[in-house]
Amino acid sequence: METSKLIIAPPDDLPKRLHQRFRETVSALGPLLIGSASVEAIARLTRLRDEASQMQAIVDAEGLQVKGRDGGMVKHRLLSPLNKARTEIRRLESELALSPAARRRVLGKLLPPPPEAEGEQAFLMRMLLTYDVTDTPPPEDMARLEAIAAAKRKGKPAKRPRTRH
Repeated sequence: METSKLIIAPPDDLPKRLHQRFRETVSALGPLLIGSASVEAIARLTRLRDEASQMQAIVDAEGLQVKGRDGGMVKHRLLSPLNKARTEIRRLESELALSPAARRRVLGKLLPPPPEAEGEQAFLMRMLLTYDVTDTPPPEDMARLEAIAAAKRKGKPAKRPRTRH
């Protein structure tokens, strides 16, 4: 993770007090996602998080409801901008793959699924795209191909062959 701090530097227009937060966000991206991250998006996320924490501190100190002009209680004037900031933060976190669901979505596109999670159709497509007539697939792939072929002959879905690990 140390290399990620060196790859993306905070932009010049980002206040110095936010540089550490920027570096923490870059570190959270990890080496696989750094190349796809936009410096502007990371800086925007850093600014929004800072603004949201400042607004939240004010709301926490003054309460969700404050006295209005006529003396009645009204919702705090910062609640609406705070909710907008949180929505934008979630959108940027998703875009940058900082949330667990977004990370799975993005990494799933970057990394192939493990063989045990690969469905029959995906397995057959991988076989078609990877090997030609002169290539011989590895023994575990051949065993699975044979199991699929046998199941198709019987008209049943194929069971995965057991492999020794």
